[in-house]
Amino acid sequence: MGKQADKFPQTELFRVEDKFGSWPEVMKTHFASGGELDKLLAAGRK
Repeated sequence: MGKQADKFPQTELFRVEDKFGSWPEVMKTHFASGGELDKLLAAGRK
């Protein structure tokens, strides 16, 4: 970002594994059929 960095908030990066478990667990919980993503999309359609 260089010159523009002061226009944006500081972002803290993290490893997915540190917050949500292994990638297979993340995929099963959040992206598998009926997972969290499906629930969010369904709620947005109401």
